[in-house]
Amino acid sequence: MNKIILPVFFPIVNIVRESDIAGGVRTSIRSLCEQAGIPCRVTGQAAERRVVIREIEQDDLIISRATGEFGSVCVSTNNPDPLFVLGVLAYGVNDYAARETVCGRGLFGVRKALGRPRTGRALLDSERKRKARSLGRV
Repeated sequence: MNKIILPVFFPIVNIVRESDIAGGVRTSIRSLCEQAGIPCRVTGQAAERRVVIREIEQDDLIISRATGEFGSVCVSTNNPDPLFVLGVLAYGVNDYAARETVCGRGLFGVRKALGRPRTGRALLDSERKRKARSLGRV
């Protein structure tokens, strides 16, 4: 299974009224887990939290949450994949049910950083100087 790439920094969650969360596809955390093919690890009201997924065209992520312990959450994204939405709920909203469901499964990753490839050891001073001379830096 390929890892879902989550953003390193999530946007600030907008707090809105329950009536302002409308439009999009309505679902719950339990049904998101079923769609993603992973078992939901929690039961009760936390698993039935209402989630609205809005698909937008921009490469943007907007998260809105209603007040209250189990208020509705709206995730506006161009990636409506259920596993991505669960990751946003778990790490962007800090939702208990989503976090318990995805933790420890190795489902998510981050983009690899640019730079020199890892060799497993640091360069020696002589190697570093030789490399600098070959690049014309010294």
